[in-house]
Amino acid sequence: MNKKTKYRKLHSLLYKREDVRDNVASIDDFYDKALKLATEFLSNDFTVLDKFISDELVGIVNMGKNLPYTTTRSILMGLMNDVDREE
Repeated sequence: MNKKTKYRKLHSLLYKREDVRDNVASIDDFYDKALKLATEFLSNDFTVLDKFISDELVGIVNMGKNLPYTTTRSILMGLMNDVDREE
């Protein structure tokens, strides 16, 4: 998966979380998308960053509703920043 695709996928997950905040989507939709992305990041030839992103996404799902929107947003923005700095 190239850098641009990784960034777009994380950005779409952030939008899904904002939809949950705005009551447009359910939190379960967000969790499903996060787990699907975690699996995608661990595709055939994954990097250390891909493994880190996957672990973070699984962690977000495991924290569940105890994780506030602002924290989830910060985590996703940080991951997007990491992808942006990736060589």
